[in-house]
Amino acid sequence: MTKQRRSFFAEFKREAAGLVLDQGYSHIEASRLDRHLYKARNLVECFFHKLKQFRRIATRRRKAVALERLQCFAAEQLDDYDRQRDFPIQPGTSQLSAYLAAGVISPRECLHAARRSNQGEFETGNAGAVTWINELLWREFYKHIQAGYPQSAGSGASRDIRP
Repeated sequence: MTKQRRSFFAEFKREAAGLVLDQGYSHIEASRLDRHLYKARNLVECFFHKLKQFRRIATRRRKAVALERLQCFAAEQLDDYDRQRDFPIQPGTSQLSAYLAAGVISPRECLHAARRSNQGEFETGNAGAVTWINELLWREFYKHIQAGYPQSAGSGASRDIRP
């Protein structure tokens, strides 16, 4: 049994090493790289790396702004949301749609902020918080419907959305 196990593992190691070492090129071919092309490729890769770093910094700033906006909305405007959301002249909306659509802030974070403002309740308590929670949940539900049934976008509720 021990010899069989050793021979199996030895054979397995040889096969695995062969797969790892056999990558389809030899060291001779690898040394024939065009140095100018390699240098240009390296410049492009470094440029994209810098772009990613700047994007991370910008996203961090946007995240901080979005969280600040959410906290401000939950503290100051959420109580009157059900009465002021339909009047464009009043700043009654959360103004978080762009942050939600871009993925800067998640619906879960918004839901937690609303629940904290509403003493942990979903369906009872402050009417403004309940209204905003319902709209947030319906927004996410419809987003998932659109992902599953793209033909339903813009269609009325009476139309059939089955595939």
